[in-house]
Amino acid sequence: MAALARTAGAGEVFELFFRYGCRDFRSIGHKAIFVAGAKRVLELGTAIGYSAIHMGRACRITGGHLTTVEQDTGLARQAMDNIGKARLSSC
Repeated sequence: MAALARTAGAGEVFELFFRYGCRDFRSIGHKAIFVAGAKRVLELGTAIGYSAIHMGRACRITGGHLTTVEQDTGLARQAMDNIGKARLSSC
């Protein structure tokens, strides 16, 4: 599975995750990061930080780093609070 995540196209990996065990789309980023052993991850559109928390936890396991960007300052503040509550660093 790790080799597939490193060599296959995003569509193919997504389809396999969906078909064989990833029924919860909120955690698909977490699984992809973990399986691929990703070291650098970029999320565009943080919203309230829910996906960032899942992906951040995966990055913690792989020794990676997540950078997440949100242009709405209200959402960004809420995301930073939520990420802090999840005990992941934010700045």
